[in-house]
Amino acid sequence: MSVFVPYLFAFVAIGCYASLPPLAKKMMLGQVPPFAFIGITMAILSALSFSACFAVEKKFSFQSLGWSEWKGLVFFAFVNFLGFTLYLFAIKNIAVAHYQIIGLITPLIGGLLAYFILREPFYGKYLISILFMGIGLYFALFK
Repeated sequence: MSVFVPYLFAFVAIGCYASLPPLAKKMMLGQVPPFAFIGITMAILSALSFSACFAVEKKFSFQSLGWSEWKGLVFFAFVNFLGFTLYLFAIKNIAVAHYQIIGLITPLIGGLLAYFILREPFYGKYLISILFMGIGLYFALFK
């Protein structure tokens, strides 16, 4: 596999995720309330994911999951539910562009969590970038 393929996948994935706020905001302005929106979209995502799992990951078995894995999956689901709920509230009440600008802090949050959870390196220069990003966010959102 070419070294560029994962970056291409990352670019497409980011493009897909970037398209979700305007799509969700457009749908939510209609007749789909937030928790119904989450439930319906997650049910469809579950069906697609299980179909892909059973078609591609033939060696996987639910019985192979231990208590530790189940706890992790449940925790992940709760964090996802909280994030999804707050996301829908946010995009309903602020401009999508503002939400996306705030999303620029994602690498810093992810980097800090990766440092504490995965022991990946996190450099002091990242902390300096938080200051600049904070100033930039302030001017982009409030000036």
